[in-house]
Amino acid sequence: MTSIRSLLLSAPLWAALTLLVVPASVRAQGTAGACRPGAKLEVLYNGTWYPATVKSAPDAQGRCLIGYDGWDANWDERVGPDRMRVRGQAQPATAPTAGAQGRSGTPASAAAGATGCRSGSRLEVYWGGAWWPATVKSGPDPQGRCFVAFDNYEAKWDQWAHPDHMRIPGETQPLSRRGKPAHSDELRVGEYVCTGYGGRIAYGMGFKVLPGRRYTDLSGRNAGTYSIDVHRRTITFHSGGWKGQDARNLHNYVFYRYENGREVNTCRPMGGGG
Repeated sequence: MTSIRSLLLSAPLWAALTLLVVPASVRAQGTAGACRPGAKLEVLYNGTWYPATVKSAPDAQGRCLIGYDGWDANWDERVGPDRMRVRGQAQPATAPTAGAQGRSGTPASAAAGATGCRSGSRLEVYWGGAWWPATVKSGPDPQGRCFVAFDNYEAKWDQWAHPDHMRIPGETQPLSRRGKPAHSDELRVGEYVCTGYGGRIAYGMGFKVLPGRRYTDLSGRNAGTYSIDVHRRTITFHSGGWKGQDARNLHNYVFYRYENGREVNTCRPMGGGG
């Protein structure tokens, strides 16, 4: 005869009892430990599931603060269990509810779609350290990428380009940053030159800014990353040749390097800024 204990511990009955007595938010936390900092999830956003990472534990409503992989903190949001699922699973932690779609648009396609990423559109595409004229053949796809053909190159060079790597001809900001203040949270893509007293070029201080808050020295080596505090207008170089430098007073892409609290260099994009 089957014991009561074995019935309670049988998988179907135990799952049914759990659904009856455990709140949805608690079930969400228990789904493979999903809602814990650093956990990798997929989040439902405007009808599409996007890879994301949990940034903090659930709040009182059971919502997790998440960041979409590959996108800046402007897109971070709190989401409930009906919009989260463990990667590789088909169902969310709880059944989706009406309106469980996130903000209007998608994190990736918003920038590209708003700029006319249509067949025949003229763009410049960043590849191999330079911007190249190109024509859109199709897109954007759900990740916001446009399929482009480089002018005067064979079709074998056609590729999907990310909004971080596309810009409108004549503009300096990539599509992903279009319309944001020049000193928002990225430097202008391209080479920077630094000058000292009397406007003399400070040799060895120049560097090249790449899309995605990355940079290298002018030879393309010694790569690093940076971030910008838009309120204090300061730049923090996390790695690379400029790591530890004191960079302040960012305005219209121009900033100043300090030593011992004293301004020693002015750094600006080559060919303009300020």
